[in-house]
Amino acid sequence: MAYRRRAGHYSAWHVNQTIQVTFTWNSLMGAYDLKFDNVNGDSNWKKVLGITEWIKKTFPYGERDWDEESKVWAIDPKHFNPIKCVLNGLGSPFNVVIVEKPVGGPAIKFTPMSVYFDIFKTCSGEDISSYSEADFNKAKRIYFKTSMKIHPDKGGDTAKASEFNEAWDVIKERHFKIQRVMAQMEI
Repeated sequence: MAYRRRAGHYSAWHVNQTIQVTFTWNSLMGAYDLKFDNVNGDSNWKKVLGITEWIKKTFPYGERDWDEESKVWAIDPKHFNPIKCVLNGLGSPFNVVIVEKPVGGPAIKFTPMSVYFDIFKTCSGEDISSYSEADFNKAKRIYFKTSMKIHPDKGGDTAKASEFNEAWDVIKERHFKIQRVMAQMEI
């Protein structure tokens, strides 16, 4: 007998599906990415919700970050072992993949997006944290206008201009999802 999907209900196949959990090192952010896939059905959602609530209660805001667009948690590396222990103890229906930070890699410190948005707001007077990807050009205009005001050649502070530029680079990549294009030159 086939299962029929009714509004608000999932078939037995969806409820019993394995939840994919990846906890991997992200060298660009200097943090671990935690992602849950195939979370279908109320019982599976409650299990994942319990883990995310534990993360929120256990680790301070500045040491974890949630990206709503990609549905990925960024976790400070110092919390690797507690999360690894919790994930390894999950059992069925979770399939957990953990990739540790390579030994001897570059030392990159995790910084949550809120820090970069605060730097941008301090320099420009504009809060762009709620801007969507569609608002990128509007944010870019604010960046260029502020850059001209705080530029060292216009009497601005070199350190402040540098910090503002770094914040903009990170916001472009992580918030607006603008990838850097590496130009290759042939000699």
